[in-house]
Amino acid sequence: MNDLMHGQCPAKLGEILINNGHLKEKQLNEAILIQSKSQKLLGQIITDLRYVNEDIIVEAVSKQLGIDYIKTIPDDFAVSFDFLSKEYCTVNNCLILKKMSPLSTAPDLSQSILLIVNIFSTNIYKDLSALTDITKIYIATSEFILKNLGYLVEEQSDPEKYLKNIIDMAVSKGASDIHLNPIDSETVFCHMVVNGNLEKLNPISLTFFNQLKNIIKNKGGIASNANPKDTLSMMFEMGQIQIRTEFYPERVKNLTENQHKITLRLLGLNKRLLNLTDLGFDNETVELLSKIMLYNSGLVLISGPTSAGKSTTVFAIIKMIAEQMDRYIYTIEDPVEINLSNSNVAQGEINDIITYEKSIKSILRSAPNVIVIGEIRDKEVAKQAIIAAETGHLVFATVHASSSFGIIRRLENLGIEKNILLDSVRILMSQRLYNELCHDCKEYKNIRDYPERYIKDNLIMEAIRKSEVINSDFKVYNKGHKQCKTCGGTGFTQRKAVIEVIDVTDDIRLSLLKENSIFNIERSINYKTLKQRAYKLLISGSIDINQYYKIGY
Repeated sequence: MNDLMHGQCPAKLGEILINNGHLKEKQLNEAILIQSKSQKLLGQIITDLRYVNEDIIVEAVSKQLGIDYIKTIPDDFAVSFDFLSKEYCTVNNCLILKKMSPLSTAPDLSQSILLIVNIFSTNIYKDLSALTDITKIYIATSEFILKNLGYLVEEQSDPEKYLKNIIDMAVSKGASDIHLNPIDSETVFCHMVVNGNLEKLNPISLTFFNQLKNIIKNKGGIASNANPKDTLSMMFEMGQIQIRTEFYPERVKNLTENQHKITLRLLGLNKRLLNLTDLGFDNETVELLSKIMLYNSGLVLISGPTSAGKSTTVFAIIKMIAEQMDRYIYTIEDPVEINLSNSNVAQGEINDIITYEKSIKSILRSAPNVIVIGEIRDKEVAKQAIIAAETGHLVFATVHASSSFGIIRRLENLGIEKNILLDSVRILMSQRLYNELCHDCKEYKNIRDYPERYIKDNLIMEAIRKSEVINSDFKVYNKGHKQCKTCGGTGFTQRKAVIEVIDVTDDIRLSLLKENSIFNIERSINYKTLKQRAYKLLISGSIDINQYYKIGY
């Protein structure tokens, strides 16, 4: 097992798959090339490319390492959480089986305890030294493990139960989204997004997917025969969870008609209002964001990818403003994600009749001081936001852009003139989320031990140069892989935000008007970029090098 973890077995695995007729040499070479640029195991890449099913990979690894492949639980064994919690097993894709003693006899002191692991779940392997009671180790597919943890159901005539099951599993893992993506006339790939990373679920058939799709549409009040060429959006609830659902039309191989790709966004998970310090911002950032409270008008714009916590940050600022009780606040969202209970706050929701543009025009007549717009998606919404900002309102909005200055370029692309926009903008922000390394199990690693591609960053190269001058190693942290009680073996403790904030002064406005290159603007203005903030997190041991590149690039 350790050979697999340290990269000594990929070629042998490939040979086994080729010799058994499951893989072509060209396909293996492609997978090895991808592996050289990623942290994934070769077998996982091969399954992701859909060249070989996971059960074939597990069977090949079983032969390669001499570890038995388990497909069913023996009659005299049962799942046990005496050694590893259900949460740990879920996150690390493993399972403990304990032999059941007959009721008529005394407890068997030589009781067998089996550990079932998935070959793609790397965290568990370094934990084995702590599991001294294990008598035998087996390998199994993800489907087998998750099914016996109670999360997966086989395809039956009950799509309602399947839907509840995958949502329960997503909630238990703290997932933000579930993706159901038809890829051909037979198969639908299923994934969930956990801490910003894609986790694969067991595929389902297109027939079962169509039954599931009708169940979801019914919950949201959409006709089951809705045109597959249309993009649809709806909301439904399951328990305490609100689920925003998007149906995107896509061409699917071997089918003449479009199929809807479905994205389920889970809302209502940990959606309590937070303070800025709760989000992980340092004192300097909190002080800069608090300055927004001094503005009475203008645009405050925040960018970032989907699920970057933009709305959470906006509402943390709105919470501070609302607590002053001297300004009337109106929010317009699609849908309302965070409920504000303050008496000076009104919240409106977008639907098929009430659009963003109509809402903004309408609420201006009720004289709010602060307006929160869920997202600027088109020219009309952008124009109404600027009009509101120019007529004495403080307007908050999110924009999909890659950086703070990228917001300007994005709105220009929507058709807004730069000079008109810059007259209104007060603050530009760009945010990312990161997983904070667990302080109890994170591990030191010399930067020189990483592949060369990791050290070709200018900030890292400068740090290496300085460390060599003083004859010292430049060390960073990696996530731990121990059976850590603090983090449950995930290597991370919590999800936090990192943000770049630009107070748009008159000098910055002039620079933006004169210069078209975002790169040149960033070089000429003194502010801390996302990359610089990520570097500070890296050297302080809050993030690993992979997260540094995700945030900074």
